[in-house]
Amino acid sequence: MAVEATAALLLPGHQAAEAAVGTVRITSGGKIRAFVDTALNALPSGQLVLQAEGDAVSKAVTVAEITRRKLRGVHQNTQIGLVHPDPSREVGKKPARPKISITLSLCQLDATQPGYQRPLTEAEFLRLSEQHADEYSEPALDPGVSREGHETPMQIN
Repeated sequence: MAVEATAALLLPGHQAAEAAVGTVRITSGGKIRAFVDTALNALPSGQLVLQAEGDAVSKAVTVAEITRRKLRGVHQNTQIGLVHPDPSREVGKKPARPKISITLSLCQLDATQPGYQRPLTEAEFLRLSEQHADEYSEPALDPGVSREGHETPMQIN
């Protein structure tokens, strides 16, 4: 998965080397693991912008959240909107689709912007890491017993 280079946006007090920006277009058919790997490889060298439309919006949010949980100190800024179809190119009336642009950076982003999220604190990072480990270490359940230990009725097809 390639990261497209885009024009750098300089924030006050930051040098050009810190402002290298890459863009990843999230698609509904792409694999989350591949997008996360791309983000983790691209972030140490600058900012990364995840862009998605329509059904891929939720996948972009998932990629951003997984990336923030795997890499300490990631700032995030999110913008959302709608994409209106071009009436001159479309046959029939199609509804507007949602779009999202998520900027991830190890450098400070503009905290006054709506959609800014500070990096996770050390305590939040550790708590989320422990929760993630617990999710995959649960013992397998007996098919006739619920998580709370109550017997569940067996279905016969």
